[in-house]
Amino acid sequence: MEGNLGWIEKYVDPENQRAMWSGWIAIVDRDKSKIYTNLVKKSEKIIHDLPWERQLEKNKFMAPDFSSLDVLTFAGDRLPSGINIPNYYDIREKDGFKNVVF
Repeated sequence: MEGNLGWIEKYVDPENQRAMWSGWIAIVDRDKSKIYTNLVKKSEKIIHDLPWERQLEKNKFMAPDFSSLDVLTFAGDRLPSGINIPNYYDIREKDGFKNVVF
């Protein structure tokens, strides 16, 4: 089971002072996660075949730990199609991040 609860999306406020609160609970779909894990294992080769210049890529590729989640419940002012958490660049670079598609 995975979840997130807290203040997100502070960039929607022009003053960067207010954020939106949301929370969600989900369970991992193990079968889909295996498919995504195999794709991630091939990512080093796939990246080289992408149709853009290498300088657009980061210096070091950090392979994601990919899980497919089935959302059980979501609470917030709107249901986004997806979120990236956390939204703080320094934390993302040091500890990693999640891209969540609902």
